[in-house]
Formats: sequence, C-alpha cells, structure tokens
Amino acid sequence: MMNTVELRHQINQWLDQLSPEHLALVANFVDFLNQKQLQGVSILQNNISEVSPTEIQESMPTATSSTQGSTLADLLEFAGAWEGDDLRECLELVYQSR
Repeated sequence: MMNTVELRHQINQWLDQLSPEHLALVANFVDFLNQKQLQGVSILQNNISEVSPTEIQESMPTATSSTQGSTLADLLEFAGAWEGDDLRECLELVYQSR
C-alpha cells in the first residue's frame, strides 16, 4: 500500500504527463474535492488504504494514450456522479472553449 508521501509523488509524476487542458480538469476536480471537504461531505466510496499501487497504476492512461473522443459518461466513470443542476450550462461552456 502507498503511504501519503508515495501517493503524492505518484500523482505528481502523472500530473507532469498531462496536457494543459487535462491539468485544468484536475485543478477543477481538486477544487471540488476541497469544497466538499470544507462542507464536511464524505465523497470517498472506498477507503484509500484498500487501493493497491498496482490498481492505481492500471487505472491510469499511459502517456501515449489519447482521450480524444471521450464522452461525458467516460469522464463520470472516473469523477463520480454529477451533482447540481448546471450540467447544460457547463457543457455549453466546454463546447465554447473548444
């Protein structure tokens, strides 16, 4: 099992491989997690200590893989369920920024 320092190191390695667009998605997701934590909402479905380094590594795309053609459903598989009533507004913003 990875300890916190090892996990942070691994995450930093993955972040170094991301495009600026994907880094922005990560930043938004981390902000979301921080807001939920501040609100006292538990969003973890699994205990992180139960996730092995191999499982984490296998779930990550390789540096050469492409996310072109990813759908909202693909993203939600990794991010969890959508919360809120602004899905259409957010999708429109995504379309405008492409």
